[in-house]
Amino acid sequence: MQKAAISPASPGPNVVLKDGTRFRAPDSRPDGEVIVCEALRTVCIPADEVVRIGVRKVDGLASVLGSIAGAALFVAALAVDPDGESWADDDDLGAVDAGYAALDFFGTLLEEAGDTVETARRRSANRALYGLKDDWDPAGETEFRKIEWAPVDARPGPDGRLAVELGNASGAPREIEEARLVVVDHPPGVRVAPDPYDGIRGIAAPVPPDSAVDGEGKSILEPVAAADGVLWRSAGGEPALGKAASARDELSFSFPRPKGARKAKLVVSASNSAWPAELARESGALSLTGPYLNWEFGKIRVRMLTVLGWQTAQVLFAGGPLPAVDRIYDLDLGDIGTDKVWIKLTSPAGYWLFDRLALDFGEEPPVEAVELAAEAVDGPDAAEVLAALEAEDGTTLRLDAGGAPALLTFILPPPKEGLERSVFLRTVSCYEMPPLGEIRPPASRR
Repeated sequence: MQKAAISPASPGPNVVLKDGTRFRAPDSRPDGEVIVCEALRTVCIPADEVVRIGVRKVDGLASVLGSIAGAALFVAALAVDPDGESWADDDDLGAVDAGYAALDFFGTLLEEAGDTVETARRRSANRALYGLKDDWDPAGETEFRKIEWAPVDARPGPDGRLAVELGNASGAPREIEEARLVVVDHPPGVRVAPDPYDGIRGIAAPVPPDSAVDGEGKSILEPVAAADGVLWRSAGGEPALGKAASARDELSFSFPRPKGARKAKLVVSASNSAWPAELARESGALSLTGPYLNWEFGKIRVRMLTVLGWQTAQVLFAGGPLPAVDRIYDLDLGDIGTDKVWIKLTSPAGYWLFDRLALDFGEEPPVEAVELAAEAVDGPDAAEVLAALEAEDGTTLRLDAGGAPALLTFILPPPKEGLERSVFLRTVSCYEMPPLGEIRPPASRR
């Protein structure tokens, strides 16, 4: 199960799923390998569309929840905030459009029920959700597991064969468990990218931000508006003359929101200036100002302005100092109360590098993807190498940092009439981290 943060709240934790769904869980219980939750969601309805509101409360809290709460099988939580940071920022509450009624209706009902036997039981039951927290020690990590989608220039030879290099430019030893070519046919003009489920999806009409500023209010719009390989990065804790160093970067973005849009795909192309284990060790050794929480080395929360204030809407996982490629994350806009989508990203200074951010409000374009195993590989032990890369079965191909790449050959299927083609080399790898006693010399992340 992949998880990132469940934020404590009353009368139950707030949860974010991989598909962008957000809900409050006043009750939950383990059921085999899943956790069954009562799910309460906030939905923004323009005040001028409300004709009548009627509430019937029967037999107290349990009956109310039984009537309004849906059961959710909780199998892929993305947002579990074990460090207790509030779901909403109090100083930003109320920053919504006056044409919307920002009422925490369910929260009010639950609070009015008081501290009953039922509410006490529910608090105890929700330990199942809070128990998803794991004690991750990033500084002690000895390896970094990563699924990578590397774009490939699809220019096969006359015989339909395509040669693809499999190398290691990361600076850390790389054990590759699986390598497959993913061939994606899609409508003309559509771009494709992986999502958190390790699937491939289409991007039809990405909209760049209309504003993007850093923590000092300076515009960073130019480097993040397009996927052009020009990455934005902060000074990484190196202050301007006469100013104190900041321990964190805070970036704010706004996007125009089409009328009635209730969902969007967030497209992010980003990288990191260090491995999570490296930054954790470096931070501990240098005793940096503003100590970081362990989860900050492994992820960054996407906070979005809703009718109830700033809320965690998605989570991006750190990918290490590897090339930045587009990834797709779903956003639920059901509780957005303005014609703008406002997003904030806060992270350790200089740690996250951004090529672009965009929102796609369009329908999901159709894509057809097929995975191919390599037909041949150059060099000695070719049969053993092919067998090692065919599946995640415990056998690996080791590529040392800076070593010679392997050349894989694939046979592509014929192109499909009327469709364009994108090709990716999808690999499953473990990068070996330096021993615990080794800390790299401090360096600028500029």
